[in-house]
Amino acid sequence: MTAKIVPQDKLNNISYNKQIEIGNTASDDTLNYKEQIDAFQKEIRKLKGSLKMSEIEHHERRRKYESNIRTLLKKVKEHMRGRKVAERALEELHGKTIESIDLVTLKCETSKLQAELEASKQRCEEQKRIADRNQEALLVLEKERGKLAQSCSISKEKLPAVPETSYAAISNEFDQKTRELRFLQSQDRVAELEEEVRKSHIINKELRREIFSEKCETSQLRKQVASLRMGLETANDMLDTKKVELGRTESMCCLLQTNVSHLKKQLETEQQAHEDCKQEVEKLRENLEETRAKDPVLADQIKTLSYHLNQKSQETSGLQEKIRLSEERWLSTENGLQQSISGLRDELVVLRAELDSVRSDKFTFQTQAADLRAALHSSVEQNKILRLKLETFDCENNDRLPDLTSSLPLPPLKYDETQILELLHQSTVLPHNKPLSNLQCCLDSLKQEMATLQRQLAAKTSARDQMYNKTEYSLVKNV
Repeated sequence: MTAKIVPQDKLNNISYNKQIEIGNTASDDTLNYKEQIDAFQKEIRKLKGSLKMSEIEHHERRRKYESNIRTLLKKVKEHMRGRKVAERALEELHGKTIESIDLVTLKCETSKLQAELEASKQRCEEQKRIADRNQEALLVLEKERGKLAQSCSISKEKLPAVPETSYAAISNEFDQKTRELRFLQSQDRVAELEEEVRKSHIINKELRREIFSEKCETSQLRKQVASLRMGLETANDMLDTKKVELGRTESMCCLLQTNVSHLKKQLETEQQAHEDCKQEVEKLRENLEETRAKDPVLADQIKTLSYHLNQKSQETSGLQEKIRLSEERWLSTENGLQQSISGLRDELVVLRAELDSVRSDKFTFQTQAADLRAALHSSVEQNKILRLKLETFDCENNDRLPDLTSSLPLPPLKYDETQILELLHQSTVLPHNKPLSNLQCCLDSLKQEMATLQRQLAAKTSARDQMYNKTEYSLVKNV
């Protein structure tokens, strides 16, 4: 019995020692496990704090992005309003350029006036020739008179001595014959002169009518030239404004392109950081799976953290979708602005061509008006000379011939030369050079817009950097 009891005690002692060793190892394992749990709880608290901070930063960044998008949309709307105003102004200019088609009719009228001036010049030359012929006829009459007087003196000398009565009768008869001959010649000459005077009166009336019509046409041409000047000035002003607007839109497009390029670069960097964070999250998930098998409490906490992580990943995907939509919207607006700029450039080229054609027409009309003024001045001078010649001729005929002009019509009234000279002076075209204006104001406005855009760009870049840092911090905290 004693031999049997001793080994049983030994076995009990061995089993007790083994239980003690197992208890010690279990207590050591529990202590280590508790330490690990405490460390994980600390990390979880840190991740929760970082998650809250990332949520706050993400909310602030989202608010900044929304405010930037609103400001950019306002600017796009302002540009669209400016584009509509420019289109309306271009339509008005198009309507004004249609009025310049009337210049063709003015050209036809000027050609008609030139033809009428040529006809009036020919008539004036005919009057000159008639006056020259009248002077030649007067000279011939004077020569015939001298010849008759000479022949009378010769006949007196050749006649023999006759009694005084017969000589007086012969002389009286001769004087009567000469008077009759002169009377007949003077009657013929007076009839010719009356016919010529009647013709000259008709020509003068026609010339007066032509001068009156030319005055009316010159006044109309002057009014049309003034309207064309006003149209050219307005067109120049509109072109200057269009150039300024084009410069502004081009600068805005350049700034928008730079902003889009910066946004793309930042989005690429954020996507790369997001991929890196995903890889780190996968690694951390693997580590969490390993630790989850060790502790069920940690498993529950890990589930909650994974749920929050999924929510944050969904939010990040939503933000990425919003960023993509905003990029597409900006690309569409950029394309629209580029199309509007190309359209405005084409319209500006068309307007420049139309303005050049209107300027050429203006210069041709100015030259034609100058030619018409010169022709009118020359015709007035020729009429003065003809009037002087006719007055001298009438005076000579009144001295030599009896007063047979009582039955003739009254001479036409004299021209109002002062009024004609005033009209000629008024029709002179003064040189008008349009200066470039409002350049300093345009430069100041462009500088202000550049400064505001640079400030907005700096704010956007700083906001994106903050958002990127916050997302990294939140991901690390979630891990």
